[in-house]
Amino acid sequence: LPLLQGEIVILRVTARLDCEYEWGVHVAAFASRAEFSPDQIHATRLGDPDAPCWPPQESLLIRVVDELCDTGRVSGPELALFQEAWTLEQQLEILALCGAYHTISFVANTAQLPPEPFGERFPG
Repeated sequence: LPLLQGEIVILRVTARLDCEYEWGVHVAAFASRAEFSPDQIHATRLGDPDAPCWPPQESLLIRVVDELCDTGRVSGPELALFQEAWTLEQQLEILALCGAYHTISFVANTAQLPPEPFGERFPG
């Protein structure tokens, strides 16, 4: 996956699981390299998947991540769009990132890790 799309997955999963520690580390470490706009960073935490800051493929990616977080699967019309938009290898990477960052969020939240001094804080 391109860096921006991989980071969208990570930021959206960690934001949905209220893992400010990991979200903040990734924003600090990768947001500028991935060329996120300030509106996009904000939208990973508080925005709708169809927010105007997202191009169509990134909007689809956020809908897919949200569905995975809500139901544990991609189904219905989103599944067909998901399969058209990304190669099989990229689909597997998206699924694996979602799973890995669920685990990371569970650990960081249970350990009650405080935000890193260099890390960003959740907006709003």
